[in-house]
Formats: sequence, structure tokens, C-alpha cells
Amino acid sequence: KNLETLLTAFPAVREKYPDIKLVISGGNGWQSEETRKRLESAEFKDMVIRTGYVPEEDKRLLYLCAEMLVFPS
Repeated sequence: KNLETLLTAFPAVREKYPDIKLVISGGNGWQSEETRKRLESAEFKDMVIRTGYVPEEDKRLLYLCAEMLVFPS
């Protein structure tokens, strides 16, 4: 949900933290085709990692390794 807002905000975050990567976890949601197209054409597309579904037992490690957490819904 609301990945468009996250993608709009990400360049501003990268200004302050130029080496940060955006990790998007979870399956494709509603209107995912538009989001996919935007990601493919974004200037920061090499800084985005899509994990797909993350099993419950792996989420803790994903959170522990994160610099920050954004819950865009």
C-alpha cells in the first residue's frame, strides 16, 4: 500500500544518506503494475531491492539489519 508516496520520498532520503538502499518486502499489491513501471524507470532503481514474500521467521533478521523502517500504509 502507498508505495508511490515512499518512492516519491526516497530521493530526499538519499540526499542525506546517499548509500542507503530501499528494501521492499512482500508480494505485489493492488495497482502493482504502475509501481513496477515507476521502479524500473526511477533514477535510483539500482538502490532498490525487492524481496518478495518474507517468511515470518526471517522478518526479525530483516528488521534488525535495517537502518530505518517505513510502514507506508
